[in-house]
Amino acid sequence: MNCSIKATAPPKILMHLSIGFFIMLALLLGPISTAAAASFRTDVYVEFTYGSNQVQRIYAYEKSKTCYLFLPSGIAADTMRLFFPQETLYFEGAAIQSGEAAAFLVPDSTIALQNQKGNKALTLSIMQGNGIPSAFVQTQSGSVKALERSKSNTETGHLTMFTLDGSLDADTSLEKMRGHGNSTFNANFPKRSFQIRLSKKTDLIGMGKAKAYVLLAEWLDLSQLRSRISMDMAREAGVSSALDCTSVNLYLNGCYHGTYLLAEKVGINANRVDIYDLEKATEKVNDLPLADYQPIREIDKQYQQYYASDIPNDPADITGGYILELIGSSRFNRKDSGFITSNDMCVTITEPTHTTMAQTRYIGEIFDRFNRAILNKNGTDPVSGERYDALFDSTSLAKVLVLLQISKNYDHEKNSLYFYKDSDTVDTKVYAGPVWDFDRSYGNVNTGYWVNSPTIDLYRTSTKTWYLYGNLYNNQSDFALLVKQVYQSSYRPALEILLGLRTPGDASPLRSLDAYYEEIAPSAAMNFTRWNPFAVTSIYKHSGRTFEASVKNLKIFLQKRMDALNVTYALNAG
Repeated sequence: MNCSIKATAPPKILMHLSIGFFIMLALLLGPISTAAAASFRTDVYVEFTYGSNQVQRIYAYEKSKTCYLFLPSGIAADTMRLFFPQETLYFEGAAIQSGEAAAFLVPDSTIALQNQKGNKALTLSIMQGNGIPSAFVQTQSGSVKALERSKSNTETGHLTMFTLDGSLDADTSLEKMRGHGNSTFNANFPKRSFQIRLSKKTDLIGMGKAKAYVLLAEWLDLSQLRSRISMDMAREAGVSSALDCTSVNLYLNGCYHGTYLLAEKVGINANRVDIYDLEKATEKVNDLPLADYQPIREIDKQYQQYYASDIPNDPADITGGYILELIGSSRFNRKDSGFITSNDMCVTITEPTHTTMAQTRYIGEIFDRFNRAILNKNGTDPVSGERYDALFDSTSLAKVLVLLQISKNYDHEKNSLYFYKDSDTVDTKVYAGPVWDFDRSYGNVNTGYWVNSPTIDLYRTSTKTWYLYGNLYNNQSDFALLVKQVYQSSYRPALEILLGLRTPGDASPLRSLDAYYEEIAPSAAMNFTRWNPFAVTSIYKHSGRTFEASVKNLKIFLQKRMDALNVTYALNAG
């Protein structure tokens, strides 16, 4: 088992520098940290009975000579046993044997265990993540180093989920686990996100049965809430195929890894994006696995580019289903299925993972016709004569645009914007959604005043020829009116719930921001004892340097944003 964090030793040459030169170097470079290395101790741990008589183990995290025990919600104190390297230690004069019951491990306390001579032998700080469920992952190798090194590395293993009260929620094997993320998957962000694929469809914390889930580290968001409230707001507003999520305490191989957002993964599934599975239909009419066919490219006379695989056969119906992601040009992988429109919009086809050229052309041409239509003031494609709202569903577009406006999402036209289309036998239109990726939003951005400001309108200050939502909002007056109506009917009430001005309905996924804060605060305290994200990113200088400050600033941003949009989207506004 390997889950330690070690400090890097100084280069040997520095050991031989003269004292005077070392002092001068220190003055030039600034203070040098002398903090002790922090790591997990496999010789200090607790075991306890959780769920259906399952014994779980959690290793202590040692920092500054204190061993932290990060306990999950719902743990029964009378089931805990403490293990340490000494045979006997003493607490308040009473002898404690390693492996004995440890009811004295009271959350929110720090205790000192002594040796027989009365000297301090072990300092324990006990913290508990009350308020959110817990996920225990055991990888086959007993380590996550390979997963953190490269997203191409995978692990098998086992997942056990527990509810708030410690009841067993799920107990299943992992078919695959790997790293997740784009800009956040780098050496500067050591708390990594993960994708998991279960061996069978499983309902985790009431999300509905599926195999694929994502564990988001939310490293760039000290509030740990921006993605969560956005996804909950999307469900409240009825965004197409909006995904479910919940905060969890994550333990990897017995080591506490932090507060994570467990979320459904975008994909074709009856409980996610419920559309026809074109990939399965394509597999049935071809001899080889689709991944075995080589990537190909075509360019048409309008300079639209199409990327696919040289799969020889198509099923009878190629009109759906498709899941697509609008993505920045720097992230567009020309080995993946996808297309670049004639006005330079890059779109990856995420499902089917491998498309025929006919399939890529079919869905790509719909996007190209739509783009020409929204750039035309009358909303009609001058080539085909089709209106934009005959190609794309207007209401779904409006619901996504308003959420992007509220959140001032930094990636609002660049990345993580999803669309889907079912077979024409079900529906002929493309839909916007589900929504994803809101860690850099609500003012949590280190560049661009127009994104940080809660009062500036996102789409009146930033438009480009390939900006789908910006062009819609600025060029189509009927759509602009629909946006105002959607805001007033769906999102203004949602904002009032978040700000504590309105009581949510019984079936609402939303609650007040204060309630979210109270729910995850104990876990956030553990998370930021385990991790120090402010040491490696400057993004928080705009949104608060602590968990508490970040949540406070998030609430201030929401209030100012609602006040501004109440004016911008007033139904009598011009």
